[in-house]
Amino acid sequence: MKFCRNCGTPMEDMVKFCPNCGEQMPILNKKTPEPAAPAQPVQPVTPVMPVYQPVQEPVTAQPVRPVQPEQPVTPVMPVYQPVQEPVTPVIEPAPVYAQPVPEKSKKPGKGIIIGGIAGAIAVCGIAGMFFMRGCDNISDEQKFIDYQKKLLLEEPLTQLEEMINSIGQNEISTDMTITADVSGNEFDEYAPYVRDAQLGLKLDAKDGSFLVEASGSYKGTELLTGTITLDNGVAGIYVPDADEAYYTLNVADFTAKYIGQAIDLSAFKLKKLNGKDYTDVIRSYVDIIFSVVNKDSLTIEKKKNVTFKYMNLDGDYTVLTLKPTQEQIEKMLTDLGEKLKTDQDLRNLIRNTVDLDAVSKSLSAAYGYELDAEAVIDGYISRAGTQLTENAADFAKSAADAGLSWVVAIDGTNVRKITFIANDIEGIIIEADGDASKELDMALYSPLEENFYYSNHYTKDGKKYSGTTDLNTEDNTSHATYSYDLSSKSPLGMLVGKYDITITNSSDGTVTLSSEVTKSGSTYTHDIKAQANGQSVSLLIDAKEGCSAKKPALPPTDITNYSESDFSSLLEKISQNLQKNLLPKIMNLGLF
Repeated sequence: MKFCRNCGTPMEDMVKFCPNCGEQMPILNKKTPEPAAPAQPVQPVTPVMPVYQPVQEPVTAQPVRPVQPEQPVTPVMPVYQPVQEPVTPVIEPAPVYAQPVPEKSKKPGKGIIIGGIAGAIAVCGIAGMFFMRGCDNISDEQKFIDYQKKLLLEEPLTQLEEMINSIGQNEISTDMTITADVSGNEFDEYAPYVRDAQLGLKLDAKDGSFLVEASGSYKGTELLTGTITLDNGVAGIYVPDADEAYYTLNVADFTAKYIGQAIDLSAFKLKKLNGKDYTDVIRSYVDIIFSVVNKDSLTIEKKKNVTFKYMNLDGDYTVLTLKPTQEQIEKMLTDLGEKLKTDQDLRNLIRNTVDLDAVSKSLSAAYGYELDAEAVIDGYISRAGTQLTENAADFAKSAADAGLSWVVAIDGTNVRKITFIANDIEGIIIEADGDASKELDMALYSPLEENFYYSNHYTKDGKKYSGTTDLNTEDNTSHATYSYDLSSKSPLGMLVGKYDITITNSSDGTVTLSSEVTKSGSTYTHDIKAQANGQSVSLLIDAKEGCSAKKPALPPTDITNYSESDFSSLLEKISQNLQKNLLPKIMNLGLF
């Protein structure tokens, strides 16, 4: 036990700070010091604290009293034995009646620390309150833009981006089995054969290299197998029942020789698509359209009554009405035209989506003269931009003369109704109920076209969507239901989910299309069906992750420079081998 030098509070020997005043305390050494060797004999003394006491007689330690001047005293100081080597002194606890030590400043206690923390939190809270108030205090023109983007742009583009990323992979690696079924009068003759047939495909495609191993069977009996390869423009084929050799040829040299135009497939490869590239281009054009929004052309009405045709939302809303001037419309259209004429992002997007060099060579071979697909596409885009720029003034004048208005009714941060008005006539109307990021009902229609109507309802849970859409026109009606998971796709790039579409034409009847992708372990089942006028076709594809196909182990036989007679002899040899190896299997199965 020891006592605080400052306030006298008792505490354990190993405590570093006084629990009462915070004074730092020495840690007492509990070891017994080794005895010191005396240099000279001395009278034993009892160590006492350095206080003044009367010398006449030993007294028990007690609080110091004032000493009268006429009674001189000799102070008794602590006597220390001289030692031959240093030892660690033992410090005894100071009694409460010891002379006071000069007071030191106290360390901050718990109350001060807690108070400091509370103050910091209060400051942060006040700052956050001002920040939130600033965020809520966005301009009306920015609300006009942002809230419509939230409804019409952001969620659809997010889905589009995910879908493109899903299907736009530059490699496919899978083992597939494919079966089919047909029914209806036109298929009755073939239906039994189709139902009992099965096609196996092992497909590995990446980095411009393609490997396909195929096998066909009927009623469980394998009829024919073969392997097709394409690597750096060199194609190969191996069909054991037709010929034991693995034949290869350089496609460019072969096509140049026999059709007069080289088709070079050496650079042909699956394109890797980035969904963000597509959505960025779309957003850039939408931003130009919204550039027409100007605070001087925007009016705000609070608590204005708004009625709805399809949504049960009649009530009072904040209504923003934009009436752009002729100059604002003309500038916006001119900017759109100029962007089309010079937009390299759009052109790069097309170039990265389609192998324009391969298209150019194919078209050139087909038409017999040189064609540059990239130049053709660039010409179309540039001409569209030029026409828009040249006619911007006329379009803008017509819109301004018609009193074009863009009216938006908002509820909080959600748009409930959008109306485009010209010549005091409502042209296009959009109604929306819900939150686009969670669940939404939306309808689009036009009072000018009574038969036109589009609606979409969906719910969202993370990356899972489910909903329905309807589209009605004068001659057609369509209804679709869907549910899909953007985070799960098959090896063929199809999203796990289900789609059902029914299209009814006033003169051609009804067509029903359905597709369902399910997953079990590493196998994805694709069930695709189509029905029309009493006829139906279905396709069932089981695709496993990963490909087990291998290139033929045989050394290749190059037939690029074969003459016509060489090819004629080769084809005759293949025909004879197929008759010998394949025909008996077909006959045994009763196919003929």
